[in-house]
Amino acid sequence: MQAQIGSSNQTSDWFYESARARPLLDKTQEQDTDSDKWRALYAIFNLITKDPAGQSLLQSWASNLVNNPPDLVVMPERKHYFALRREHKPILEGAENTALLEQIAQGKLEALQSAASQKRLLSGSLLPIGFAKILLRDADSNEVGAALADWLTSWIDPPSARDSLTPDNEDAVRTLLEAYFEARSRLVNHNLRLVFSVARKLEGRQSFEDLAQDGFIGLIRAAEKYNCETGHRFSTYAYNWIMQSCRRGNDDMGAIIRFPPNIKQQLTAIIRERAEFTQKHGTQPTRKQLAERLDLETGPLDAIMDLGNLSVSMAQPIGGEDSSLTLENTLVSSTYDDPDSDCHNADLRALLLSRLATLNALEQKVVTRRWGLDDAPGSTRKEVAAQLEVSTEWIRQVEIGALEKLQSDSLLREANRDL
Repeated sequence: MQAQIGSSNQTSDWFYESARARPLLDKTQEQDTDSDKWRALYAIFNLITKDPAGQSLLQSWASNLVNNPPDLVVMPERKHYFALRREHKPILEGAENTALLEQIAQGKLEALQSAASQKRLLSGSLLPIGFAKILLRDADSNEVGAALADWLTSWIDPPSARDSLTPDNEDAVRTLLEAYFEARSRLVNHNLRLVFSVARKLEGRQSFEDLAQDGFIGLIRAAEKYNCETGHRFSTYAYNWIMQSCRRGNDDMGAIIRFPPNIKQQLTAIIRERAEFTQKHGTQPTRKQLAERLDLETGPLDAIMDLGNLSVSMAQPIGGEDSSLTLENTLVSSTYDDPDSDCHNADLRALLLSRLATLNALEQKVVTRRWGLDDAPGSTRKEVAAQLEVSTEWIRQVEIGALEKLQSDSLLREANRDL
């Protein structure tokens, strides 16, 4: 255990040393880097809107987003469905965006020429990166690109697979992609110490290395979504993303039953609201009162609370807190025998069957059928007598003689002493 702790500490020290080699950016450097990132992203989208292949892709995308949106049932990868839902959510909000999408679907791409339209449509979305990756035949190297490629297989009237950017536009898009990822990497690399700080605070259920990995994912997502125009420093913005990512990793590691993040958040809100109501009024709230306070319908509220009831501790006492009987003690199943007992019984059966060879043919038949040693149910003496067409008394005498021989067998006696 001490060796593991020492190894973890060494790894932590190495991570911290790597982070210290890249000092935090000051506010001006941070703004310049973030501006470079968004400038590259919008330039990529602008190039795509002016290229024939890009126009075809955008028209098909808008048409399918309106008439054939991503469906979890038909998407090959579940994570890709949620990636697209995340990127499309701001685009699908508001009547102006809906009207703009319909114009694009009809091929009226001039609506995208204004910077205001592009900004309103994208609104922090990473879709231009995904579009570029598809047009460059490199979708698998990017999460959004791979998600779009999965969805594209179920599009109505998809663009031709032969469509590609013009050589000049392709070179320009590649250059802009490099600029985008370079700016994003600069934001990430100069804020690594944030990840290590959060991971060290939450270390316990997960190892430091696992928490740091979850934190890196949150930091990258923060670098993609951050916009310096909000006036916040990147470290302030990224801290929440990193903390959320690490906590989700902790929850997934520790939970026997894993709920989707949104369900878990709703369940936590219900528990918190119920506790506050009880503390204030001295009684448990009714379902209707909870639903009103949380602005939920009673149906969804009941469903979420029923899910929460699945999370029961196996150490929960039955019959009061002072009871020594726990839920775990009541979950004893007799469906399956103990494995050790199974193995022992199998050995005894094999030995008994081998010693039956010391009996004559009639004795073997009587013992086997009487006690079901041929995997058939055991039979009464009367049933065995009817099968062999002899009297019941005769079967009794043969059985007694056979059992006396088996009882005197030295190997069976030794096995019986070991029981």
